[in-house]
Amino acid sequence: MTLALSRVSDFNHLMLKTLILFLSGSILLSCTKTSSSGGQSDGIQSLGALPKVTAAVKASSGSSFRAATSGLKFSEVSTQAWTGKSRTMCFTGDVIRNIMAEAGGPDLALCKLGVLETNSLLTPTYDGTSQYFSVAGLDGAGTTRLFKFDATKTGSSITDFHMFSCKNSSAQDSYLTATFSPDPTGSSSGLFVSMRSLSHYSSGGTTGKQMATTSGMTDSDGDWSEKMITYQGISSTTTWSRTSSMSITQASDSLTVYGSFTGAAGGTNETNCFWAKTQLLNMETLVTAALGDGFMKHQLNVGGTTCSGSTTNAAWTGDDRAVVADPTTSTYYTASQDIMALVPALASVPDANVSFTSQETWDCTASAPTTIDLTSPTTAVSAALAACEEKYSLSRAGSNCQSGS
Repeated sequence: MTLALSRVSDFNHLMLKTLILFLSGSILLSCTKTSSSGGQSDGIQSLGALPKVTAAVKASSGSSFRAATSGLKFSEVSTQAWTGKSRTMCFTGDVIRNIMAEAGGPDLALCKLGVLETNSLLTPTYDGTSQYFSVAGLDGAGTTRLFKFDATKTGSSITDFHMFSCKNSSAQDSYLTATFSPDPTGSSSGLFVSMRSLSHYSSGGTTGKQMATTSGMTDSDGDWSEKMITYQGISSTTTWSRTSSMSITQASDSLTVYGSFTGAAGGTNETNCFWAKTQLLNMETLVTAALGDGFMKHQLNVGGTTCSGSTTNAAWTGDDRAVVADPTTSTYYTASQDIMALVPALASVPDANVSFTSQETWDCTASAPTTIDLTSPTTAVSAALAACEEKYSLSRAGSNCQSGS
């Protein structure tokens, strides 16, 4: 396979470890109901019942892409030897695995807040009034996270919420908002969900900003029936800078993603643009989720900042991670070259796109916030918080994609 992905893998290791840190509009995994009774006829009644951003898209009668039977678990991508295997599958698995890992961030936060509400440690007013609370130990020993939160209910159902967060009560690092409204077309009893999140971070000499939006419909059972996500990010150190941008469409058993990674190191620019469709398997949890068969189109522009150059096709089989000699035989092959025309529009990431607006900014000050101490929780609370960690946490260890074919 001649796809030049060694540089893509370098981007992957440098960028994706900090990619999508608070990707609340992102993808995949365990189905969750949006009311205490299991359906949306009663509305979204509590924080723990909010639609999870990592929830699966419900299977429809049209679902038919089922090539691989077991695939490769995303949690095992970094532990595999890739010599003689599909480098493209490794790259795609790394990208999606890191998205999944970071997509668990907002779900983890909402899961833990739901635990606090269920155990009467937090009592939202649901009247649109801002509430302030400080949680010790939420991010681990010795940490304190300060929240500004407001939510509104119409009747018994949450219709919107806004959440600002500051780590160790110092500087704002994230913002999350969502609205839930009846199907605008009137064709279903589900809800139209619109989410937006931003995060700013600094870790290991890397600083960055990220933004994600999600929109889609949930059905009357509270399951996603469709989901679309966009993501943009900027990151840099003293020696390199990167921008990344992606658009994702998720179905019950497949995922389509296209985007670009653009960066400069040592005065040399490099842009990787790609479009891929891949099979999804066992999407019940982060632990069981797996990558099946797939196909990718790719362009590499060394020395430039735009998507250009010849387009290379590549495909793989999920069960044995093998290179498909003729990519056009893949179940996921897409002949149209026009799809690559979608990618250049994502290559530019203006700073304003990933910065907090005035309405999304908080100075991390609060007068007498409610204090919640999780450093020594009860057995029940500890078990519930641990269950949140198990469900929405996934390792992001790097993979040796360069050794693949």
